[in-house]
Amino acid sequence: MNEAATSSLSIAIPTYGRDAVLVDSIRHLLAQEQQADEILVIDQSTSHATDTERALDEWHRQKLIRWIRHQPPGTVGAMNRGLQEAMGDLVLFLDDDIIPAKDL
Repeated sequence: MNEAATSSLSIAIPTYGRDAVLVDSIRHLLAQEQQADEILVIDQSTSHATDTERALDEWHRQKLIRWIRHQPPGTVGAMNRGLQEAMGDLVLFLDDDIIPAKDL
């Protein structure tokens, strides 16, 4: 049996200062036919536009994502935090401005 088929997958998205593009990326990930076991948004932003804040909060409350606030900002620190928080056997890091292929 393929090991990857039995492994759980966490997607970690370090983000800083993104709003609409981050929301679009998450929407596309949530629409995947075969979804990851968890999506972690490692958010280094101090604030967001109201619509972005509302979307992230709603997805977090619905347990569709784990919205993790992280300070101080920094790519390495955010990635390390993602690894620490991830519950999956595999962790896939994605940029906060991607539109994933349907078969990701």
